Amino acid sequence: MGRRKRNQPRPACYHLTHRCHGRDFLLKFRKDRHNYLLRLHEMARRYPVDVLTYMITCNHIHLLLWLA
Repeated sequence: MGRRKRNQPRPACYHLTHRCHGRDFLLKFRKDRHNYLLRLHEMARRYPVDVLTYMITCNHIHLLLWLA
């Protein structure tokens, strides 16, 4: 069961973290990190989100997003 929808007023800044499945090191190669960045760029183009900054490590990602 998911959580209830938040009544967050826009615009807002969010810090998101995402860990690889099973804490595996799925992003240790440059080509994998590059593919992730391409998908992140596509997401930012499709949706009203600005990626302020990001940090990609071998097994997790930090994103700072601005929702307009």
